[in-house]
Amino acid sequence: MFDDEDILGLAEELRNELGKDECFPFTPSFEINAEGLQRLIHHPYLLLKLWLLGRKFSKDGKEYWKDSEAKKYDCLSLSQWLESQTGLLSNEESRLAVRDWFYLMETEPLDLRQMSTLFAAIMVYQRLSNITQTGLLIPKCMRWEGGTGAFIEFLLEALQRTGKVQMLIQTQVKTITQTSDQVIVETSGETITGRYEVVATSPLAASFLKYDPPLPEGAQRICKAIRPWDFPALNILLVFKKSWRPGLIYLPSPEKETKDGISGIIMELYSRNVDRSLIRILTYPEAINGKSKEEIQRLSLEFLASLYPEDREFLFENFVSLTTFNWADIKPFIPGVTYYYSPDGSLATYGKYLRKNHGRVYFAGSERSIRGLHWMSGAVIRGNEVAADILKEMGRIKSRTEYQREISKKNLAGVDRICSKNILQILKNFFGKIFPWSSTSNLIRKQSYLPSREELSGRSISISYRQHYLTQSESKISKQVQKI
Repeated sequence: MFDDEDILGLAEELRNELGKDECFPFTPSFEINAEGLQRLIHHPYLLLKLWLLGRKFSKDGKEYWKDSEAKKYDCLSLSQWLESQTGLLSNEESRLAVRDWFYLMETEPLDLRQMSTLFAAIMVYQRLSNITQTGLLIPKCMRWEGGTGAFIEFLLEALQRTGKVQMLIQTQVKTITQTSDQVIVETSGETITGRYEVVATSPLAASFLKYDPPLPEGAQRICKAIRPWDFPALNILLVFKKSWRPGLIYLPSPEKETKDGISGIIMELYSRNVDRSLIRILTYPEAINGKSKEEIQRLSLEFLASLYPEDREFLFENFVSLTTFNWADIKPFIPGVTYYYSPDGSLATYGKYLRKNHGRVYFAGSERSIRGLHWMSGAVIRGNEVAADILKEMGRIKSRTEYQREISKKNLAGVDRICSKNILQILKNFFGKIFPWSSTSNLIRKQSYLPSREELSGRSISISYRQHYLTQSESKISKQVQKI
C-alpha cells in the first residue's frame, strides 16, 4: 500500500490497544519492474490533464457530482474524451498511457469506452492528490506481515476485546426494517435490533437487500449503476522453498494480456525475516476455467519463467505448492473486486444518494467515500464520517467537523512512526542535539509536521515548512505556525 494517514492512524491505534508492533505495517525493500508504465513515464500529458479535470470537480473535498459540468463529463466515455484532445502532446502514445494507468494501477477494463470521464478524472485526482509525504522526496510503500488480512484480524481482535461487539460471520442479511425508534435486521442466522444500522457493503450488493420502507428510487439507481470488474478476482499463490526476488512487483504491459493462458500482475509477499517466497499472480477468473491444478501450476511457472528466463531452473526446482483463491466465488453476494461507472449520466444524476442516509439506516464503504474510492483508506474515511453522523444524531458530540478534525490529529501519530526520513525530522534531530535548550528546537519538537486535512484542504505543506525553518527567524516561524 501507499502510505495513508487514515490507515496509519488506525494501525497505530490498534498497536496501542493490542500491544502488538505487527499491527503497524513495515517498509520492505521493493524490486519494481514497471514495464507496463514505461509509456506513461514518457507520455504523461493526458493523464495530467485528466488530473486537472478531476481537481476541478473535487478540489477541497467537495461532492463532485454537484459541479455544473459533472453531467456533461459523466455522459462522455473516457475513450471519447481522449480522442477529443488535440495538440502536439495529445498523441496516441499519450492516450495509451492513460489506458495503461487504469489497467495496471486501478485494475480497470482496457476498453475505456465503458468508463465515465467524470469517474475517471475523480479517480486519478484523488489517487494522486492524497498521499502523505512520509519519505524524504516520495511517499513510502508499506506492507503488513501476513498481508492485509492480518490487519483485518487485528481489527476484529480489538473489537472483540471490548466485550460489546457481536460478530456473525458468513451470515446473509435479508431484510432491514425501520420503526419509529429502532432498526430490525433479519439475517439467515438470527434477528438483530438496534437504534441505527450501517450498511457497509458495496452499493451493488446493498441494492440486493430488502428495505422496509424501500429505498428512494435515486438510491436504487445509483446502487445498480455501479459496474463491477473482476480482473484481479483470481489470486494464484505459489510457494517457493527459497527466497526469489524479494519485494518484487511486476506490472506487465497491457499488450501482453491473454485470456488463453496465465498472465497478470505479480507480487512477492514474503519480504521480511522469511527465507522462502510467496508469489501472487492477479488475473482473470477465466484464466483457469477447465484446467487441472497441474496445468495451472505449469502455466504459472511458465509465465514467471517467460519474464525471467535466467531464473527458469530456480523456479521449477524450488517450487513447493500452489493455491488459488477466486473472490468471485468466495464472495458471491459482493460482485466485483474493483468497479467503475458507465458514461450514462447516472453518477452525476444520482450521486447525492451515495452518502445520504435512509432514516436510521446509514451507508458506508469505500465506494461512497469522496476520497479513497475502492481502496481500503476510503472505507476507513467513510466509516469515520458515518460514525460522526450517528454520534451527532445521538447527541454524543456537538460538532461533526470537530470530531473528524480530532481524528485527523490522532492519525498523525501513525504518520509520525514512519517519518524519520522526513526533512523536519532531520531538522529536529539536528537542532535537538546541537541546541537542546533552544526554543527553535522545542518548536520543531512540539509542532506536528503535517496539519489536519481540514485545515490544509488536503495539501501537504512539507516543502513550505522546509523553507520557513531554513530561511526565517524564530519569531517569524512562531507566527507562521500560529497562522496554520
